[in-house]
Amino acid sequence: MTELTAEFDGEPAPSCAMTQDSKLALVDLGRIVIGIHVRDLREVMSAPRELQAFQSSQPAVIGCVALRGQIIPVVDIAPVLGLTPVDTATDGNVIVILGRGEHVYGMLAKTALRIVPAQDGIMQQISRDQGALADQLLPEFRLIDSQPIGILDPTVLPRHGVPQSRAERSQRQVQSSQNNYLTFEMDGVHYCLPLCDIGATLPDTEIDTRVMRSGFCEGSVTHHGTERALVNLNALLGMSGRDQPVTTVSSVLLPFGAGQSLALRADRVLDISTLSGGQITPMPSVLSYRSDLFAGVHLTSGGREVYVLDGKALIADETLAMLSKLEQRSADIAASKPTGTSTLGHDLATALLVQSGGQFAFNIEVIEEIVAMPEAPMNAGSYSAYRGNLHSRSGRLIPTYCLATLLGQYGDHCETATAIVLIKFGEETIGLMVDRICAIEQLNCIPDGPSGTVRMLQRRHATDQTLWRVIEPMALPVG
Repeated sequence: MTELTAEFDGEPAPSCAMTQDSKLALVDLGRIVIGIHVRDLREVMSAPRELQAFQSSQPAVIGCVALRGQIIPVVDIAPVLGLTPVDTATDGNVIVILGRGEHVYGMLAKTALRIVPAQDGIMQQISRDQGALADQLLPEFRLIDSQPIGILDPTVLPRHGVPQSRAERSQRQVQSSQNNYLTFEMDGVHYCLPLCDIGATLPDTEIDTRVMRSGFCEGSVTHHGTERALVNLNALLGMSGRDQPVTTVSSVLLPFGAGQSLALRADRVLDISTLSGGQITPMPSVLSYRSDLFAGVHLTSGGREVYVLDGKALIADETLAMLSKLEQRSADIAASKPTGTSTLGHDLATALLVQSGGQFAFNIEVIEEIVAMPEAPMNAGSYSAYRGNLHSRSGRLIPTYCLATLLGQYGDHCETATAIVLIKFGEETIGLMVDRICAIEQLNCIPDGPSGTVRMLQRRHATDQTLWRVIEPMALPVG
């Protein structure tokens, strides 16, 4: 980790789907993991090999660090909690800067782990001894991923005499959430994203490459029973990384509207920092063909380039928004997922569900990509299923058809189409315009009629009796 800069101001916090008050940063003290409200977290810095001496009558104070010309007292709360002190030689890797208002102090820790929405933790009703310092420090507990997590109250130690340093560069007491960033690494490239645009960070999760894998989408990850598309930022942005194959990843959850979200691959979550506009320089357009998705570049004190993403631009991107719509609850089907490749010949089928004058399903293995409708109108022939050629990013021409018209349904379906599904058609690729992308799910596969030549899919929920007709690409009347 590199030492990070910090500035505080009192500008109104932007309206975010999830505020900092609703997020917890999980911090590892070596023996236990505790939670800290993000509103109380100023930044995370690397711990020096040895702390400088600091005279204090408070036993929790173990020294101090100099941060940008400012002395920051450092405490080790592990002994206060009845645990072995954090070993600065082996476990003390970071110092977490804490504070409310103008005053701050540092806490020695092994590492800062990840960020979770506070509502992901189940509040525990545990009686605490209000006279005991340890109980005051962790006044509440939450159950997060089956792990009991005590939530730190950073105001307790100062009330007991632990010294604090005044943040001289702070002119007001309110910290703007717009300037707080999470830094993470993806295949050797460092990115940071405003905390107010992040829903959470997800722990190491296995990538399911059987669904949603195409282009910059590496597949899906499932956490807390919800399956989401996993986006490779280097591929999306045209950045050059090491491109090493992985099977499990941590990720950053990017929330969209209507409760939808997708996951940005993050091989390592590195730091939480506060950046001002003066610390972010413009992004050279030659470094990425999607420079519109960057707010700029930040150069750390060690000279490392950190690419600052524009969270609002990511959320507004049509293709990413389309991928976010594929989020689905999957807790009820996770246990029954086959271990081999899913095909429509099995009792269960993994399929892309769409609406286009009717309800249809595609074997997920024939799906190459899902793209938004182009701004320029395509061929407008009223009764022709062929709507023109789509130009792919690789330079290919992809013949595109209105799915509803191909299946004998006429009308204004092309006018209402919102997406184009690119599917494998023999050795080639064709595009199919659809009204709506519904989901990617595992469904029951049932035959239709005595011959069973036409297959239908049915959701596995007893209350949903909807049938989805399976579309075999080579059976489409194309050409």
